[in-house]
Amino acid sequence: NFQDLKENVITHRNFGIGILRPLENSARVNTFARRIISQKVKAEMKAEELRILYVAMTRAKEKLILSGISAGNASEKINCPFDWLLKLELEKFFDVTNLDGQMASVSDGQLNIEEKKIPLSLSPYPLALAKRSEANIPAKFAVTEIKRRLAATQQEIGEVSLFSEKHIYHRPNFLQKKEISGAEYGTIMHSVMQHLDFGGDLTRAGILAQIENFISLQIINPEQAEIIKRRADSIANFFKSDIGKKAVDAQEIYKELPFSYFVDAKSTTLFDSEDRILIQGIIDLLFNYDGKWFLIDYKTDKNNTDEHFRQEYRQQIFYYVQAVEAMAKIKIDARYLYLLGAGRFIEIAG
Repeated sequence: NFQDLKENVITHRNFGIGILRPLENSARVNTFARRIISQKVKAEMKAEELRILYVAMTRAKEKLILSGISAGNASEKINCPFDWLLKLELEKFFDVTNLDGQMASVSDGQLNIEEKKIPLSLSPYPLALAKRSEANIPAKFAVTEIKRRLAATQQEIGEVSLFSEKHIYHRPNFLQKKEISGAEYGTIMHSVMQHLDFGGDLTRAGILAQIENFISLQIINPEQAEIIKRRADSIANFFKSDIGKKAVDAQEIYKELPFSYFVDAKSTTLFDSEDRILIQGIIDLLFNYDGKWFLIDYKTDKNNTDEHFRQEYRQQIFYYVQAVEAMAKIKIDARYLYLLGAGRFIEIAG
């Protein structure tokens, strides 16, 4: 909805104010500033609509059914989210089932029914993969959920302790406490590592300054910043290390990289089934330095032995590596956990 862009005055937080300049004959002239701001605002609005569309489409677990009407065609401008889909060669990305649909229109007070071939059912992956041979086999799993279930299974036979799944909710400021939960702490630390400027000052003082800036950017609040500042030395140690220096000088770098990837259900060791499962996860840091790819996963667990962490996270890192190597067609040369509490690296063997 671009209605706001028709106003005499439009604004942008970075580009300022743009106006339609009135002339003597009541006509108005679009100024250069207004034209630039209009283009910027329109691009940002479309980007936000794309994000909403992406979120809506990726909530589906087994099958995605879309319905929509577009008055235009692939050569015309985008007026609605469905126009974006029609611009794609859908068959390249989806199994498209063309159904006989009825398009209804009203003209001169009469309801007209017109038969058309329209794509009504779009499956985000081949439909055969969505058919579960066993009712208790999920179609989609987060990598962390696989880890959680394995931990639960192992706890039953007394190998490791079970940790419960935690849900993180934002508390209103007037209910904020001085201490936060472990899950909240982990989320905040990951957000700080994601937003740190690897090209800026990464000394302890520089990191503290960046954390202060995150408050003004509303990435974290002042209370959270005080907690994170206690780990400034640990964060600085990351960048003092040989691996951290490579990350700073990397030719390619990706932070908080999400992925979705199919695996055999049997490979999780949770199910004895021929089904396939779509696993999802987020890789904290992936970078290419001097032709070698490094995968880093940040951890905020309480300190323990290296072997404990290797056992705890080996399969999670395995799936991360398997997914990124298959999809990006690269080879991961080194994989590490970085303990943000203890300030040390733990290498995970391939």
